[in-house]
Amino acid sequence: MTRFTSAREAKEFLVAKIAEEAQREGVPLSEVERKMLCFSETGWTLPDIANGKAPVHLVRTEDGRLFLFNQPGRVLRIKPTPGGSEPYMLEATFTKNVPSVDEPTRIWLDPAGRIVIAYEKRLAILFPSGYIPPRLKDLIVLPEGAEE
Repeated sequence: MTRFTSAREAKEFLVAKIAEEAQREGVPLSEVERKMLCFSETGWTLPDIANGKAPVHLVRTEDGRLFLFNQPGRVLRIKPTPGGSEPYMLEATFTKNVPSVDEPTRIWLDPAGRIVIAYEKRLAILFPSGYIPPRLKDLIVLPEGAEE
């Protein structure tokens, strides 16, 4: 098996194999066809571990971070990296207490900056800052035996 150090190297290998096959078949690739095979848009793609199979919902918070819902029970936080080698980076993956539903009814950013997930006649509220603000936390009454 051939191993490649980059996607570009793999693409060049594949284009060379296609060109060889076309030559063997008696229909060599034109320069334009070869360039079309080599063409790719430059852009950022999700790391493989971040790909999902569910419908995609994307929420942008006030600080520019993106929250990607593309797998039941998981939220990915993606951070813009202006001036970096890549335009974005996968900053964090959250699974604790994230509803595991295939198709939420709706996901939105409310006026207070919280992410709200509506599903199965319920609401889940996520705090993009990573914590419940103290003035709200003081108002929450936990059931006996529940963790804070």
